[in-house]
Amino acid sequence: MEVCYDQITFYSTTHPTIDAVQWDDFPSGRTILFANRTWRVKGPGFYGPGPNNFSPLPEHVWVDAEDRLHMTIRQSGGVWYSTEITLNDYLGYGDYIFTTLGALDQLDLRSVLGLFLWQYSTFWDPAQAWWNPYNEIDVEYSRWGTAGNEIGQFVAQPWDWVGNIVRYDAVFGPGELSSHAFRWLPDRVEFRCWRGGPQDEAPQNLIFSWTYSGPHIPRPEQPRVHINLWYAGSPPSTQQEVVISGFTFTPAGGNTGTPEEISHLVPFDLRQNFPNPFNPSTSIEFILLEPTRVNLEIFDLKGRKIATLAEGHKSAGRHTVEWNARDQASGIYFYRLRTEAGTITRRMLLLK
Repeated sequence: MEVCYDQITFYSTTHPTIDAVQWDDFPSGRTILFANRTWRVKGPGFYGPGPNNFSPLPEHVWVDAEDRLHMTIRQSGGVWYSTEITLNDYLGYGDYIFTTLGALDQLDLRSVLGLFLWQYSTFWDPAQAWWNPYNEIDVEYSRWGTAGNEIGQFVAQPWDWVGNIVRYDAVFGPGELSSHAFRWLPDRVEFRCWRGGPQDEAPQNLIFSWTYSGPHIPRPEQPRVHINLWYAGSPPSTQQEVVISGFTFTPAGGNTGTPEEISHLVPFDLRQNFPNPFNPSTSIEFILLEPTRVNLEIFDLKGRKIATLAEGHKSAGRHTVEWNARDQASGIYFYRLRTEAGTITRRMLLLK
């Protein structure tokens, strides 16, 4: 039997261990109770992202009497401070849902709200970021300094790898509840956002969705939930505050997560190709719950488009297309379905 690995990670059993370095950016020791879970508060100190000054003080990050988390970017004593918290426990595979209150689209152009998984490593080396050593996936709200940019994005790191980021726009009311989620599974990450709380996830409330099944799915090591509010570049023009009204987690295998349930929550689905592995032909099925414009394309590992299998307006129902790869080399390929409601990407293996 032959086994091939594309990456092997070794961790030190002496200081600094992988467990110890998870808390290097949290020297104050302050914790807060939010959504019936214990969270550590980052700072004080000058850390990434940004980098920014991060404050753990109660006047910068707090939980109110209604169990709502308040994150701020605030100037104090002539210094701008950002805020971040991380969950004390590692949760693993499952569905992570963050519910916010208010108009996220009104954030300052350079302010960034991050809802994400992250695992600290024993070192920071941008040259090694290509394999996502930090097990990071993100839901982020920011215009990144440009007024015309969309406000939201779903990301699998590294963000600049082809197929690892999608952006979307949305408008939120001043007191509106909205939910932002990723379902982390061994073979994919299902990103969604919708209007309302966790119980309101339904096609009619959907803002945007994207399923990522590329090469940078987090590994089941110890990436923890992080929530931060920080600024990219220069400080914002005014003090910023975001209210998180809730956080819920459902473990994989719980009440959410099966393909059958997912197909009822979003207005389209892209199924795994069959056969897989294949040589040289395979079938790809996608399902539309309502008529929409679609674009189904094939890409190689370098992000080059190989073929367009479907394009244009399609009726509701099941659709199947064939791909004959007789002119292609063996290897991993990605197929991506884009619709008016979102994008799903999956991978397949050609073995000749």
